[in-house]
Amino acid sequence: MPATYYLATEDPDLLRAWWVLVPAGRQVITLDDFGTAVVAPGIPTILVLDVLVSDRVPAHLRSLPSVVVGEPGSAALERVRAAGTARLLLSYEESRTRLSAMLPLLEEIADGAAALQAASERLKHVEFAAPVARAPAEDELEGWDAADAVLERLGTNADLTDEFRRILRAQLRISTVLIFRRDGAGYRADQTEFVCPPTDPLCALWSRHPAVLDGHDWPATVGPSEQVAVRQRMSQWGARLLVPVHENGALKAFFAAGVREDGSLFGPAERARAVAIARLYRRLTNHAERLKTLTEQNERWRLAEHYLPNVLVLGGEESIPKHIPAPVRMLISEARANGEVRHLSPGPDQPFRARAGRVAGTEGVWVYWEDGVNEVRDALQRQRNDRLALLHDLALTLNHELGNALVSLAALRHRPGPESSSGVLMTAIHRDIANLEAINRHLGSIPTFSESVAEQSDVRTLLRSVAERTGAALDPSGPSVALNVVPKLVEFALESIIESVAENRPELGKRDLTLRLRTAGSGEQPMAHISLKGPKLALEGVLPAPLPGDIPNHGRVSVFVAKEIVRLHGGEVRANQTTLGAEILISLRGW
Repeated sequence: MPATYYLATEDPDLLRAWWVLVPAGRQVITLDDFGTAVVAPGIPTILVLDVLVSDRVPAHLRSLPSVVVGEPGSAALERVRAAGTARLLLSYEESRTRLSAMLPLLEEIADGAAALQAASERLKHVEFAAPVARAPAEDELEGWDAADAVLERLGTNADLTDEFRRILRAQLRISTVLIFRRDGAGYRADQTEFVCPPTDPLCALWSRHPAVLDGHDWPATVGPSEQVAVRQRMSQWGARLLVPVHENGALKAFFAAGVREDGSLFGPAERARAVAIARLYRRLTNHAERLKTLTEQNERWRLAEHYLPNVLVLGGEESIPKHIPAPVRMLISEARANGEVRHLSPGPDQPFRARAGRVAGTEGVWVYWEDGVNEVRDALQRQRNDRLALLHDLALTLNHELGNALVSLAALRHRPGPESSSGVLMTAIHRDIANLEAINRHLGSIPTFSESVAEQSDVRTLLRSVAERTGAALDPSGPSVALNVVPKLVEFALESIIESVAENRPELGKRDLTLRLRTAGSGEQPMAHISLKGPKLALEGVLPAPLPGDIPNHGRVSVFVAKEIVRLHGGEVRANQTTLGAEILISLRGW
């Protein structure tokens, strides 16, 4: 018969937490209805009592199997503990989490108490010739004490095993008992070094015939050789009764009971009692394992709430809390609608980074979010610094290039006349005009970068083409590597760097310049390293490497454009020192 729960507390939140834990189909009576409640004989009844309202509980309800909840260490709870009137003492937090794991056992205790009460009521109507008053049976009191101790030690399997050892000693009247539990590949006794491997004849016997063995009455299917092997084990362990504990057809544990106190054999009653204790041990160890898992999960959630407060799991019909930011609420709605994991990145329009997705197997949704205001601020500052650095480099480069090109033109303006038509001045004027035209052409190519289309190209083929046009040598041992690049831009960048290096060493020009290709990375992220080697290498801003405090030396516009092309391809231009001397290293990753 379903049990009736009496929930006594004035705290509405605590009452809701208890009510949720009550199994379905059970009647619940709250504190306001205690005055009119009548406890019928034979009805399983459980009282969950807040110690602060114990004075409001009627006297006829105080004898029910009860769980008393209070603040640990409080005077009221310690008085209840000293009186021994409660079956179980819990703190408020434990009543919200551990109570559900203990309710099945409490219902079994309540069923037993109800059966005893119903029997007592029937006995009241039986007329005895000579009624004799007697004290409560010793076994009955021991049973209640054992149940109370088991509930107290339900937290760990080790404590539970110790309590069942005491129960077995008391119920079977034995002095020693070994409890073998599954440990890895075998079964190990908890207090000795005895180990029973799964290949032992005893385990093989129990795999096909799970019976209690006492060494005298054997099942018909047990052969003589198996009897000898089992007797050897019983002699080794000092056992007179072996009781298996099975879980879903597999041997989970077994008891090895020693000699009885009076030296007698185990009769049918003791064998049946041992089987009942084994069945209860199996159920309670399963409850203890589940309780341990729930406790660990509760501890992880407690830590997550402390260190990761912006994590939330919502049920299928649960509404989104209003304290969640509006962009995150929209993300949750999208995840519920699409059933996919959705992402939200921080930006100028909203500062949150978030992820949300559907909970597998349910209609619920999980979400995690964090404030990315500092990240957005840092990104904007980096963009600002990058733009300022770009403008700084471009301004110095143009100032250098235009200043050099305007020298001859300025001389022509300040000294007009026949002397301005000398051959040397005219040559300088034509050269400077050509440089201005080249500057204009190079600057005009920058807006076309956004229109460029990348394609899969062999970098070694591009290097061969550049070497043929510039006259530089190409190391033929370089590997072939395909990257997604803009070929014309890469060729322009390499040619501009080679031309600038050649101009910086007029006595050698392009002689003894060698291009070599190396690769790094593999799979979907390969990288090409192009090295330019030769004597007396020099490239403005790269080689020799600038030192702190040096005056910035930004050279030609073509080199400036070449560096930007390399950066757009995920690489850089830098100097590299080797055992054979310095080299200019150009890395490319992809457009």
